[in-house]
Amino acid sequence: MRQVGRAIAASPTLRNKVELISFSFDPERDTPARLAAYRASLRAENLDWSFVTVADPSDLSALLAAYGQSVLRDPAGGAYSHQLRVFLIDDEGTVRNEYS
Repeated sequence: MRQVGRAIAASPTLRNKVELISFSFDPERDTPARLAAYRASLRAENLDWSFVTVADPSDLSALLAAYGQSVLRDPAGGAYSHQLRVFLIDDEGTVRNEYS
């Protein structure tokens, strides 16, 4: 995603039209501060790339359902398992393509 972001930033046609958004499925651990630190570790400061999650874990189900995303959590309370999916969404909110 960093390479995609850098290509977008280098393109005069795309740099003001495309935003990358990475969504965390783990709002209990991925706080806004932690996501900001992760973004900084990627050296993405010059990219239009947001890292977001939900404020309340109960809000997660509706969002996952809206995008048909399944997420499994390790029963021991560890990592989440999910298929990487990237959605291309136009400025009207329509999903134009999905990459996985």
